[in-house]
Amino acid sequence: MNVSTLFRVPRINVRDAATIAILMAMTYVLGRVGIHTPIVVFTFSFLATAVLASMYGPIVAGIVGGVYDVFVTILSGQMYLPGFTVSAVLSAFIFGLFLYKNEKFSPWKAILAQLVITLVVNTFLNTLWLSMSTLTAGYSFKVFLMTRLIKQLITTPIQMVLLVVVLGNPIMQKLIKSRWK
Repeated sequence: MNVSTLFRVPRINVRDAATIAILMAMTYVLGRVGIHTPIVVFTFSFLATAVLASMYGPIVAGIVGGVYDVFVTILSGQMYLPGFTVSAVLSAFIFGLFLYKNEKFSPWKAILAQLVITLVVNTFLNTLWLSMSTLTAGYSFKVFLMTRLIKQLITTPIQMVLLVVVLGNPIMQKLIKSRWK
């Protein structure tokens, strides 16, 4: 696939807007299911983000990821930290880079996408945003990094397996590819 196809913003019709809204709602619901502690959060929201990125590409996925982050932060009443919006945009964008318009589903692309997101976004950037936030003042980057590395070592293989199972499902592949036509 060439670069112009990858970065072209697809036309969004009413059906697409409804699909994006449903996937955003799924992201919200899946974001509430999981393990939530002050430092470590593990949810299944990445699955809906990966499906959205597979269907609409990196540009739309990045925009939706950023809008979703701002929207949910405002609705939840939490303090807004722009760094986490950058992380949300980058995660969705990376999923789109690896998963958009891959005619034959490759589990390795899904695994590689999750690995890049884990290393760059989850381990480095999110740790940086946490250490810079006023909520966690007094804790150093190294302290957070060690905690988050342990979390990533445990959760990343689970995320990779779930991505391959969900995105590799023939019904899901049919749904994703129907958007590309």
